[in-house]
Amino acid sequence: MKIKIFLLIAGLSLWLAGCSQATPAPLEPTLTKVVAETPIAESPTNTPESEVEAPVSEITQLAQLPLVDDFETGELLSGQAGSAPVGFITWSDGSAVSIQTVTVEPGDALALPDQAATNIILQLNTDISPGGWSGFSHAFASPALDAWVPQDWSPYEGISMWLYGNNTGGALFIDILDNRSATSSMDDAERWTHQIPDDFTGWQQIQIPFTEFTRKDIGNSAPNDGFTLTEVHGYALGAFGSANMGAQANYLDQVMLYGEAGERPVEISLAETTFQAKESGLATIKLKLNKPAAEIVSVQYLTIEGNATSGVDYTLPGDKVIFEPGQMTQSFKIPIVDDTLAEGNEQTLVVLYNPTGAVLNPQSRAILTIRDNEAPDPDFITDFNQFPPFFASEGVDLSLLTVAPEGELALPDQIDPENILAVNYPADQLSANFGHFYPQGQDWSQKAGLSFWYYGANTGEPVNLELLGAPAATSGEAAPGDWSLTWSDEFDDPAGTSPNPAIWQPEIGDGMLNGIPGWGNGELEYYTAQPENAATDGAGNLVITAQKIDPAASNLMCWYGPCEYTSARLITRDRAEFEFGRVEARM
Repeated sequence: MKIKIFLLIAGLSLWLAGCSQATPAPLEPTLTKVVAETPIAESPTNTPESEVEAPVSEITQLAQLPLVDDFETGELLSGQAGSAPVGFITWSDGSAVSIQTVTVEPGDALALPDQAATNIILQLNTDISPGGWSGFSHAFASPALDAWVPQDWSPYEGISMWLYGNNTGGALFIDILDNRSATSSMDDAERWTHQIPDDFTGWQQIQIPFTEFTRKDIGNSAPNDGFTLTEVHGYALGAFGSANMGAQANYLDQVMLYGEAGERPVEISLAETTFQAKESGLATIKLKLNKPAAEIVSVQYLTIEGNATSGVDYTLPGDKVIFEPGQMTQSFKIPIVDDTLAEGNEQTLVVLYNPTGAVLNPQSRAILTIRDNEAPDPDFITDFNQFPPFFASEGVDLSLLTVAPEGELALPDQIDPENILAVNYPADQLSANFGHFYPQGQDWSQKAGLSFWYYGANTGEPVNLELLGAPAATSGEAAPGDWSLTWSDEFDDPAGTSPNPAIWQPEIGDGMLNGIPGWGNGELEYYTAQPENAATDGAGNLVITAQKIDPAASNLMCWYGPCEYTSARLITRDRAEFEFGRVEARM
C-alpha cells in the first residue's frame, strides 16, 4: 500500500510539518455482542420479552456475578485524589454534558424489561456535533473520596450493562481505566476501549468480552503494560460524533462483570518504562515474567531511536536475556561512556523482541536516559551534535562527519568522537557560502569575538566571515507584491533524494520518546528517515509514502505491538525559523 502526499514549498517556512500524517484507514470496529437483540421501544406497551427472566433487582443474585454499579443509592459522588478527580466525573470537548440519576417505576417509558420494582438508573446528557465527544467516568474511590481504590477484574471474561440508545448513527463507547503508575498523583490510567454503534433505540443489554477491547492513548503518560485487569481504576461511557448526534440522553444500569477468564500465557516485559544512568555509570535494565515458567524463557534486546548512540554513548553487553525455569526476574547492565562533551541528556529506546517460551507483554520498550555530567557552555553556538539549520548557496552540499580521536580530521587534543561540518562544492565553482539566520536578533555586544575550528586546504584563497545585522524594521501593512522571498524549497532534486536535513528534521519512531506513543492519536505508522518514506520525485515534489510492512520480518515495535506500517513525519523546528512572514505551500 502506498499513500502519497505532494508538497511544494514557495515562500517562508515557519514550523511547517513536512507531511500530512498518512494514517492508514482504521479497521472496522468489532460488533458488540447484544443479548437482547430486538430494540426495546420507548412505550411500555410495545416492550418485547427479555432474555433475562428475573426482575432487575435479582439479576446479580441469579447470575452470581459481581455488580460494579447499579445506582440504587441515587448518589453520584465525586472527590479529589492528588491532582486527579475521582468518583463520578464528566468530560467533553467543551460542549454541555451532565449526569444525574432517574427513578423509574415499573411500566414507565424508561423501565427495563421485566422490571418489577422501583429502579434507579443513570442518565447521561450530551450535545454532540460531528467530531465532538463527551461522557462520564466512574473512577473508583475510597469512602472518603480522596484516593483511588482499584478492583481486580482479571478472573472474569467481560463486562455487561443495560444501555439505552437513540439510533443517532453516532458511536457510543465504553472505556476501562486499567492500571496506573505506582507513584502517580494524576490520572494516568491506561485506557482500553470498545465502540458500540448507536444504531438501536431503547434498552439493550450489552456484553463485551475483555478480548474485544483495544488500547486507546489519550496522551496522559499512561503505562503500556497490557490489559492486565488486576488493577482496574474505573470505567467510562462516552459518545463520539461520527454523525451529528445532537442533544440527547443515554441511560445506563446494571454494570456488571460476567464469565470466567481463561488462563493467561507466560508474558515477558520490562519492569519499568523508563531507566536512567549517568555518564560513567551503569544502567540496570530489569525484566520480569507475569508468572513462573516451566521451561527456559529467553528474549533478545536492542536499542533504537533517540540521540544516544550505541558504541559512542553506551555499550550493549550482548543481545539476549535468559530466564531459568521458575525464575521471575532478570536484568542486564549497560555501561555508559563518560565523554568530555557537553551534550545534554541523551535518550534511546531499549526494545525486547523475538521471545521464546513466552509472549511479549506490550511493555516491551523502555526509555533509557543518559544524564550528562558536563555543564553546557553558554557561549557555544553549535557543536554539530545535530544537523545545523544552515542555509547554503547553490551547489554547496553540507553534511556531518563523525571523527574519531585518532582520525585524520581529528581536532588537536581531541579525546572523544566529534561531529564536524563538511562543506563540499564543485571544484570549478568560484565561490560558496553558508550560514545561519536567527529568527530573532542575538546580542553579542559584550563578547570579544567569534571563534571556530577550520580545516584548511592551503589554496591561498581568502575565507570570509560576515556578521549580518538586523534588517530594517517595517511598520504598517505591506502589500503582498512588496514582500521579498526570503527562503523556498522547490524540491527539484533528482528522484529519490531525501529532503534537505538543514530544513526538514525527521521525527523517528511512534512517539514514545516524545512521551506520546501513537503520537497522541493512535497512529499506526513507525516514522523513519529513509528515502522509501520521504523523498523527492524528480518532478518538483516531496513525496511522503506510507508503506505496509511484514511485522514478522521487522524488529520495529510500536505502541500496539510489532509495527505494521512505516511513513515519515517531518518538522522544521530548530531548522527553518522566522519571526515574521507568511507561509505559502502547494499540497
